[in-house]
Amino acid sequence: MSNLDEAFSINNLQFKPTSDVILKTYEEILEEIKTKPILSKSSDKIKKIGFWSIDPFNFTSDLPFPIQNTSNLNSTQKTFILDQFKKVESKSKSEFYLGFSICRICEKPNGNIEYTYNNGTKDFIFPQGYKHYLEDHDVEIDPEFLDELNKI
Repeated sequence: MSNLDEAFSINNLQFKPTSDVILKTYEEILEEIKTKPILSKSSDKIKKIGFWSIDPFNFTSDLPFPIQNTSNLNSTQKTFILDQFKKVESKSKSEFYLGFSICRICEKPNGNIEYTYNNGTKDFIFPQGYKHYLEDHDVEIDPEFLDELNKI
């Protein structure tokens, strides 16, 4: 942690810290982001995955920020999981939205569909862009969803 006595700006907002303001280093913030839960608003029967915070520095959000290159899958496992993911998408209920979600990492449009996949006991709810994060950015897949994909 470091104290700053100089004014600074974030998103065009000016801040002048007082002596009791302590700012976290980038590494400390990144570590907090990595340790946030992967899911949000889940229960025994519903699990939402792949929904991300817009800003990695928004600590009021319950949503995690995606971290690139955190997947533990090798290339063979990744190919298998992405094939299984296509099967899940085809078996899921689709809800279409106006506009597109933007990737939090590369800022490309990555979908406007929310999928709900029911395995008989639980609904897995995930956005169309979740696959993009897994495929293009090697973001760690939710462990429970990974288990589900391995069962199909």
